[in-house]
Amino acid sequence: MVFTTPKEMDRAYDAERLRWLRRRFVVYAWISIAINGLGLLTSVLTLVMLAFGAVFDVTDQPALNTPLFWASQILTLGVVIGVFVWAIYWVRRNKPDRAQTIRLIYGLFVGTHLLEMVHLFLIGLSNDPGHAIGAGHLQAQTSLFISHLFAAIIIPWSVREAVRPLLPLLFVHTIIIALFSSESIGNRIGDLIVLWLIGLPGVTVCWVKQARFHRKFQFRSFRDAYRYATREVEQARALHESFFPAPIADGQLRLDYYYQPMSQLGGDYLHACLTMDGDGRPASLLCAVIDVTGHGLSATLTANHLHALLKRQTQSGRLPDPGELIAELNRYMHESFSGLSVFATAVVMRLDLAEQRVVWSSAGHPPAFLVGEGHCEPALESTACILGALEPESFHPGVRELPLSENISIIAYTDGASELPLAGGGMLGINGLAERVGALSASGGLKTERLMRSLAEMTTGERQDDILLVQLDMKPDAASTVPDAVVQAERETTRVPADPAAV
Repeated sequence: MVFTTPKEMDRAYDAERLRWLRRRFVVYAWISIAINGLGLLTSVLTLVMLAFGAVFDVTDQPALNTPLFWASQILTLGVVIGVFVWAIYWVRRNKPDRAQTIRLIYGLFVGTHLLEMVHLFLIGLSNDPGHAIGAGHLQAQTSLFISHLFAAIIIPWSVREAVRPLLPLLFVHTIIIALFSSESIGNRIGDLIVLWLIGLPGVTVCWVKQARFHRKFQFRSFRDAYRYATREVEQARALHESFFPAPIADGQLRLDYYYQPMSQLGGDYLHACLTMDGDGRPASLLCAVIDVTGHGLSATLTANHLHALLKRQTQSGRLPDPGELIAELNRYMHESFSGLSVFATAVVMRLDLAEQRVVWSSAGHPPAFLVGEGHCEPALESTACILGALEPESFHPGVRELPLSENISIIAYTDGASELPLAGGGMLGINGLAERVGALSASGGLKTERLMRSLAEMTTGERQDDILLVQLDMKPDAASTVPDAVVQAERETTRVPADPAAV
């Protein structure tokens, strides 16, 4: 069970304690019925034996040879059994609250012990009328100790609840010791000390049981909350990553990327949309790389909002101008999140195959790289400030374009990649990242997964932010056939390993 407020947790805790108390009371009652039933059976057999002339050798307790004694014993035990049977029925039918159940237990405990004391008094009156009260006092104390310890072992009392039923009985025994004991003053004081410590074992048992119950409840609550949170985070990550496009591995316009959030959830997002010309061949590829400030659940929720906006802007089939899209993203961020101090950086790039150019607009995003012929340079610089910082009227996105020659790749990334800590100290930086990209390009194996593996080898692996690496390629001479699934604006999730070193 998962609790959203402390009050809910308190109510659940009290409800579970109540269910525990009711179950254990029924057990306590049935055991008491069994014990008293055994005594009742013994008394009935003894009474039958006396009726047939049997005599017991009990010179110090002649009352045991009288049918009246055993008849009273049978009556007493029958009353006790009847009361416990009624108590079980009442609890199961009425479902009492904790206070009512505790009062019922108190009544049964105190009542049965007082009844036993009266019975022992009658035995003493039959055996020694001059010392009837004091004769059975030691037996009554022993019975009180056993009864209380037995109840404490079975019934989940709190410490206070374990003490309360003892108090009236201890006062009764104190009066008996003070007024009717034939012992000396010193022995009486010793008896009183022993008497008032008689409930200590039972109280200790109750304290241990309650502490254990509390720990188990807390552990179970935290475990359930953790499982619930983990399940929710996994579902949130699956939903977030389902918005990412599928890589385009073939054709004249290609897309590849690697995404790894810092924790389970991240605020980086990639949106891509491919349009076709009249002959069904790729014409343009629009790609938006977004990095919401921070990471975790809040960043993911913000990125998902931006996904919905981008989907609306591109689902008509017409690719908007990168500057228009950046301006719309800024308007939405400012109106929705500026009061929460949530911002984002973004770069929107459009690759036009016919013109062999890239048109882009960048809002405070790290410069994307142009990669080719073994060299890499930051070329797609920022053209505006970060999203959400300025009102729409004051925001000017800026749009630029560059021609692209054959076999030129564009590497876009979020700042989590350039801020990776180096093993020798410091951060990788934009220039360090450009060097690694150029080195991989020179070896003829530039892929985002390979790039991430290379970065993991030269850094400590202790990431401070989400990482998103995006690679765009224009291959005019490649086959122009593209699977139908590629032209969809939204595609199924690309799964990535949890550990960059495992790529």
